Amino acid sequence: SVVEKNVISVIVYSVPILTIEGDGSLIQGMDRKITIHIVNNGLSNVKLASIEAGQPASAIINPPTYEYLGSINSDDSTTVEYTLRPTSTNSKSVILPLTIKYKDSNNKDFVKTVNVNLPVYTQQEAIQRGLIAKSNTSLYLLIVIFLIIIYVVYRIFRARRKKKKTI
Repeated sequence: SVVEKNVISVIVYSVPILTIEGDGSLIQGMDRKITIHIVNNGLSNVKLASIEAGQPASAIINPPTYEYLGSINSDDSTTVEYTLRPTSTNSKSVILPLTIKYKDSNNKDFVKTVNVNLPVYTQQEAIQRGLIAKSNTSLYLLIVIFLIIIYVVYRIFRARRKKKKTI
């Protein structure tokens, strides 16, 4: 008796779906870190992923601009941080161009380009929004100067009183 075995295989293919979003805000004249979130919303895993930030038109990006991410499993995420400084004093936002390259589980290459819009605030706006703390240095300096003046006036007054008593 001959036994015949047949094997049927089915390959289910799903295109990886990556979502890229920026988190953070920029302040004029200051270096600020922003976080880029890369989320794999698809059913298949992503491998050999890397991300590169292009040069924004109205900001300086500090190196490194390229980062290797590795694998991003389905329903998983990873983050990348970049440090930027706005160069334009009248721009209300900076557009950061990002290019992410990756392969799916079948080694098919993908390239995705995204522009992340980041808000830019003046230092006054940033203080109002609570992004940076207001500096109290000038207040402390005035208090110290005031105390020194009180001490000097007290010493002069005391010296005059001693002169009157000795005369």
